[in-house]
Amino acid sequence: MVPTRSLLCLSVVAAIAIHGTTTHAFSPSPGLAGRRVISSSSPSSSSSSSLLNMEPPKGCAAKPFEKKRIAIFGAGGYLGATAFGFLQRAASIYGTGISASSSPRSISATSGGLEGLNKVLGPCFKLAYAGEDLARLVDTSSVSHTTERLKTFDACILGTTYQLEQRAVTLNTYEKNVNDKTYELYLDERYGAWQNNVPENDADVHESIFRNSVRACREAGLSHLVVVETPRTVKPSDF
Repeated sequence: MVPTRSLLCLSVVAAIAIHGTTTHAFSPSPGLAGRRVISSSSPSSSSSSSLLNMEPPKGCAAKPFEKKRIAIFGAGGYLGATAFGFLQRAASIYGTGISASSSPRSISATSGGLEGLNKVLGPCFKLAYAGEDLARLVDTSSVSHTTERLKTFDACILGTTYQLEQRAVTLNTYEKNVNDKTYELYLDERYGAWQNNVPENDADVHESIFRNSVRACREAGLSHLVVVETPRTVKPSDF
């Protein structure tokens, strides 16, 4: 189970990071790839001319101020937390094109999402930790509320069907009264999640969360959206 999910996480990270690839300064130009170039000039003059004619590096990995910021919905689940850990590691490496400024960002409905995230990061990624600056709590029923938490970001990872857990809305966030309840969403699953209060037929809940999330990403101006079809998905056509 773990190797399969790890491979899926790597593929998700690769799909995000592919936009951050750059042309290496010493890589051959596309027109000369696979060809043998014979020149009568001296080695020093040929190397000087090649350095003068090479194209400047392109892409977000070549310019630190263009690094991309990534958000993950349901990062409290195993798959979401593992993808978060890989992205957090990649952000610390120069040349990946992934920003480490308030990124990656965990998007969850309650504080339980951040708690679940750190329970995976600790044992799976040495010395890894996600503080409150890397998490935002959103009202998944409100597109405008979610949009505000995604502004200035460039990419997002979404799931189709999450594992749901009914929890109390975290105080001083978006609650209307102290007894407000909401559904926490976990990408893949969280071990020990309490699912007794979740309806058996929750397809409408997942469709609403997914559509509101996609609309929020569009209104926030995100340029990349990676959607993971989770094993819990019954009818992929609904998404």
